[in-house]
Amino acid sequence: IFWWSFYDEEAGFESFLDHALNYTSRGDVNAKNIESTRDKINKLYSFLNEKQYLFILDGVERVLKAYAGLGSPYQGDVVNADEKEDYRMCIDPNCGTFLKMLTSVSKSKTLITSRLYPKELDDLTGCLRKDLEEMDKDDVEEFFRKQGVNGTRAEIEEVCQAYGSHPLSLRLLTGMIVHDMKYGGDIKIWKKYNPLIELAPREHNILELAYNSLEKKKQNFISRFAAFRSPMDYNALSIFNDFSSECEFNDVLLEL
Repeated sequence: IFWWSFYDEEAGFESFLDHALNYTSRGDVNAKNIESTRDKINKLYSFLNEKQYLFILDGVERVLKAYAGLGSPYQGDVVNADEKEDYRMCIDPNCGTFLKMLTSVSKSKTLITSRLYPKELDDLTGCLRKDLEEMDKDDVEEFFRKQGVNGTRAEIEEVCQAYGSHPLSLRLLTGMIVHDMKYGGDIKIWKKYNPLIELAPREHNILELAYNSLEKKKQNFISRFAAFRSPMDYNALSIFNDFSSECEFNDVLLEL
């Protein structure tokens, strides 16, 4: 299994090829010695046909034209569309070629997550597109249980109806319910965090509620590291550690 996130710093298509070749060749191939991007693609394609691999490519919209700007890390779901839908095309034509080639790989499978469906894959045999709009009711109930929320199925369904089964909203909501100081874990307090009706305001509202539910120290901490565009490692985050112990600091990281 090979997992790659295009959200990470310096995780572009060329870097992906280099790491994927190193993984599939078990270190025998040095991608730096391969002259052209197309040769790298062909080499990786051959490896994917020789053995069974599962490639998971997360955040593929980052290689599409709609997210080509410097502000892409802060860009939401709203994009500047055009009649030809070129905004869904890959920035690098080689990347588009690779995505097409993946549809004809015989032994390996690829799972792609993306806010936009790459135009290069439109109507191609070998692709199964699934739009994730909301969670299934049974999945939501199981999710609530595993998060530590106590309530009946009817109560959980009532919450889902209010939130539209939106995964991020439900994740934040369950966190607030579980960490409620007075009624921790009791679903009956969900109306304390009742969302707005419209989708966009609701998403903003639930994030604001989640932030406001934190104690002041945690608010200060999350405000500081949220100001950084690039991912931060543990040592970098430790600079903002104003908590009483490393153990408490680690618990805060897990909670947030």
